[in-house]
Amino acid sequence: MATTALTATDLTLVDVAKRTKDGVMLPVVEALQQRNGLLQSMVWKQGNTDTGHMVAARNSLPSVTWVRYNDGVLPGKSTVDTYTERTGILEGLSSVDKRVAQINGNEPAYRASEDDAFLASMANTLESAFFYESTLVNPERILGLQPRLNSTTSKYGNQIIKADASPSGSDQTSIWLIGWGERTVYGITPRGQPTGLEMEDKGEIRDKDIVTGAIKYKYETLFRWRCGLCVEDYRFLVRICNVDTSQLTVDAATGADLVRTMVKAYWQIFDPRQVRLAWYCNRVVGSFLHQQALSKTYNSTLSIEPAPMIGSIGLFGQPIVKALGFPIYISDAITNTEAVVT
Repeated sequence: MATTALTATDLTLVDVAKRTKDGVMLPVVEALQQRNGLLQSMVWKQGNTDTGHMVAARNSLPSVTWVRYNDGVLPGKSTVDTYTERTGILEGLSSVDKRVAQINGNEPAYRASEDDAFLASMANTLESAFFYESTLVNPERILGLQPRLNSTTSKYGNQIIKADASPSGSDQTSIWLIGWGERTVYGITPRGQPTGLEMEDKGEIRDKDIVTGAIKYKYETLFRWRCGLCVEDYRFLVRICNVDTSQLTVDAATGADLVRTMVKAYWQIFDPRQVRLAWYCNRVVGSFLHQQALSKTYNSTLSIEPAPMIGSIGLFGQPIVKALGFPIYISDAITNTEAVVT
């Protein structure tokens, strides 16, 4: 009798053995889960279309005239452009053979262990997409931050600040300053759809192989995230590019002076009072800035605050490094291999 071949996504007895000891599920260390500071801190808003959010942006002001008594005044008008920010659908499907899940009576724990991996993968993938994904390359996905600010000669090129005017090598990274707000920069979900990650337990599924006709039963969980990114006002988004990681030193006199560059980025924000400002960098730059915060040279600009407390327990258990009073979030999705911006 013909048998059904296993695929790379089928969980096996070997997978079960690696996760159990003496019939008890072992806690799995999520070593591949990243720090996703953007997802943890961004603002979300319901879109006004079924597939995204339409924005109207003023592109010219009406003309006005100085007049004398008895002079007339010419009428004027402003003009507006509209554009639509699109959302994408990110999905994952956990499919576990029922007999495999029931080994050692650990069915709920085994499924939960596999679900945790999908949750980490969804978060990691989406965080990276918010920074680097482009609908010009992959139309079914979303438009991230970097494709919007990738050239100083583009429409919004003045929102790009170079940390190094002439960097070299393939070890560049960026620092982002974002002014979150419902009329500036925010995450979007399609109209009428839930905000955030959806997790749907499909329960027990009857699966028939179309070639052999063999039947097996599986437990399936569907993960779905409908989302996108809207930059309604580019005056509240700044990219510090060309951060050459090989030039980072605690002493800015012998390396990149990022603090002064961050001050320039702050003054590029149209009105910091209107929004919730936050910085984003990877852990290489974050470590450098933390060390700078310990220096007397920069402690007026960089600061270190104790972790917020809930009762007697520290929230997240880590200090908060701030620049100009605004928190610096770590995102492992920001790479050290960005191209040089000319």
